[in-house]
Formats: sequence, C-alpha cells, structure tokens
Amino acid sequence: MTSYATLTDEDLTAFLDGEVSEARSREIEARVNADPYLQQRLEALALDTELIHDAFGDLLLQAPGAPALLGSSAVTAPPTRRIWPSLVAASLAGALFAGGLGAFFADGGPQNDWRGYVASYQALYVGKTLSHLDRSDGTKAAELAIVADTIGKDIALDALTAEGSLDYKRAQILGFKGRPLIQLAFLSKMGEPLALCIIRGEAGADEAMTSAAMEGLSAASWARDGFAYILIGGTDQAAVDSAAQHFAAVL
Repeated sequence: MTSYATLTDEDLTAFLDGEVSEARSREIEARVNADPYLQQRLEALALDTELIHDAFGDLLLQAPGAPALLGSSAVTAPPTRRIWPSLVAASLAGALFAGGLGAFFADGGPQNDWRGYVASYQALYVGKTLSHLDRSDGTKAAELAIVADTIGKDIALDALTAEGSLDYKRAQILGFKGRPLIQLAFLSKMGEPLALCIIRGEAGADEAMTSAAMEGLSAASWARDGFAYILIGGTDQAAVDSAAQHFAAVL
C-alpha cells in the first residue's frame, strides 16, 4: 500500500486494537499526525472502553464470541471494538449518543460532512482516470451547463479554464444525502487529478476559506452565497490554495 492509499475504518480499528505490524503502525501514526481529517476519524473510532461497558455492560456480556473457525480460544474471546457499532445500534444508542459522541457527528464530523465523502472518493482517482479524456470546448460547455443546472448555478467554461495551472476535463453529477453535488474534474500540469466539488448550502452560511490535508490530499474549502465548495487533489497545498482563490473569485 502506498503512502497515498486511503486508510479505511478497518485499517484504523486494526491500528487501535494493536492488530497491525510495527512498521504498519508507524506508517498509520505518521499519516494520522499529518492529516487532521484522519485524526477526526481515529478519534471517532477510538470509543472509550469504559464508556461502552458502562452503557452496554449487560449487552456485551450477552454478545456472542467469534465463530468457531480458529479453534476453541476464538469462541471465548471477548467482544472487540469491531462489534461495538452493531451493539450500539441495537440497544440504547440514543442515550449514549446524546452526549459527546453525538455532538461530534452532529457538528460536522466525518460521518456527516460531505467533504469527507468527497475526499474518500477523490483518493481513488489516479492520473489515468482523466488523462484519456480529450473533448472539444463545445462538448465541455454543453456538459457543464447540464451539470451546473442541477444545483441551480451558472458556471462558465471560461471560469474553469482561465485559472491556468489546471486542465479542465469533465463535469459529473453526484449526490449526498438526497442533495445534488457536482464534481468538476481537472488534471494538474504534473498529471495529478483534482476535483472542484460544489453543493447547495444554507443561505447566509458563508465560511472563509480553510486549508487541510484530507485522505493524504491537499484541500481548500469555503462557502458563499448559498453554495459550499471544496477543491481537493494532489499534495501541493500552495497550488491548491492558489487555484481555490481563483475559483472563489470567479464562481
């Protein structure tokens, strides 16, 4: 696995449970220390053992052990962190999540933050995802008009191509929790895939531009005039910030 590969929840829970090699543990620790979004994900997964036992002690005692596939010792092993989400969902989750953990998700933690989903999706892109696309400006403009109309925002092709450092490739319609989300895809001069994603937000909920590493990728996000934006991709934060400033000024 390369240093740019996505860390799944399974990877992070294995790290928390001490089920990875020493070398893998050092790699994950370094990536988490350098990526605030991964830090949030790790914190969300690192449910306190005492809290779980206090809230769900009886349920944990009744929980079945692992299937008898690895011998009798596996059958009697105590429940691990990996079965906690299902236990929580099947019992008094509402009372527990009314506290700190619920506040984390309600306040825009990675489970509810559309930008987190965008980052996970963008982490799957490679240069060859887009490099084969070679279409006329007329085709790009027609596609862009259809895609932009889904969120009710006019976006001129010139606004995307005038930035200079990015080669605009395509537009597509995605979605998040029933709301349309559009993705405008680019390649950098180094052949790195980037995406400018836009979703309709709440009127008056403007946010100043902020920069962060997400899923090992450079990102800049902001909100203005009822729309929220994120530009993400590559590892050159300065270049992403510069391009984001351009898009913030023209869109």
